[in-house]
This record gives sequence, structure tokens and C-alpha cells, in this order.
Amino acid sequence: AAPDLRRIAELAQLYADGHVYSTNRQNLELHGVNESSLGVLQDELKALGLLADGFYGIQDIVACVGTTYCPLAVTKTHDAYDRLANLVAEEKYAPIREKILINITGCPNSCAQYYIADIGLRGRRIREESGSVEAYELRIGGTQTQHGAIVGDFKLDDCERVIRCVLETFMKVCKEHDYDSLAAHVRDKGIGLYQEEIDAL
Repeated sequence: AAPDLRRIAELAQLYADGHVYSTNRQNLELHGVNESSLGVLQDELKALGLLADGFYGIQDIVACVGTTYCPLAVTKTHDAYDRLANLVAEEKYAPIREKILINITGCPNSCAQYYIADIGLRGRRIREESGSVEAYELRIGGTQTQHGAIVGDFKLDDCERVIRCVLETFMKVCKEHDYDSLAAHVRDKGIGLYQEEIDAL
């Protein structure tokens, strides 16, 4: 809302370098904050309903606007976002919290850059006997230099279960090998292990 944006601008003047920066993960950044002002600034942001924690990693899911506002989209991306946000908030995923980025886009135009996320979802439709249902093409292992590999197309109702499987598989991998990211493991070993676990569901 406009009052919130005005307050963020005021906070940038009071505690930062006077500028508000936006990132490709749909976050706002304030630069040049004095360490002695950090606690006060975080309290001010919390009062606006904004969080300074979890701004990068598994809980920082990026989603395009989907069918809510975009005529090109074929899925309501915020439904997928809500389901996945609850999943990745589970405490058991704390060890891999900073090793995975998730992006969700509602159509092939990739406004949410699903190609370059550790876990990327692209909205699509799957035909059924009477019409079609919302679904997602799921890719894993994407980086800025390599697109994620497709592991399948899944109905929205199945996406949470499939992504949980990917997370659980990567958790097992990380107990034996310390990978910086899911994408690093996929780059090193391929998607075979993940595909096997998903196919076994």
C-alpha cells in the first residue's frame, strides 16, 4: 500500500543511504545501515508486516502474479505459493534452508525466472476427461548459467508431494556430502536420483 511505501522511503532516509533497492527475488533492500540502528530498523519493518529474516533461500519463494492479474497465465500461482510456503517453513528443512531457491511462474514467459531456480515451476494445464486442471512443469537444478532439468508435469494437488520428495532426497544427500545448493548437486550428479524417487511415489 502507498502509506507503507512512504514509510519505507522514510526509513531509508532515517537509517540507510536514502535509497530503496528492489531485487529480482521481489525483495526490497536498504543499504548503508549503521549496525547500531539495525535493531530499531528491523522493529520498524516488522511493524509494517515485513521481515528481514529468510530473505534468501528456501522460504524466499518468488512467484509471478499468475491468473490473478495476468491474461497470459494459466495457473493461479499464489495457490502454489501458499502450499509451498507452508511446506518449506517446516523446521526439519533448516539444514538446507539457504541451499535452495524456488520460483513459480504461471506461463512460458517466465516472469518469475523458473528456468534458473533450484526448483522451478511453470504453470500449464493437464487434460482430463472433462476439461483440464492446473498443473506445473517441474524443473530442478537451474542456475544463471544452466537451465534446470525437467523432472515432469504434475497437477497442482501433487506438486507439494513431489517437491517434498525432492527436498527429502536432497536432505539425505547433504548428510553425506556438503553441497552448497541443490543445483550444485544436480550439476555434479544429474537428476537421476531425484527422478527415481519421484517415479517411486
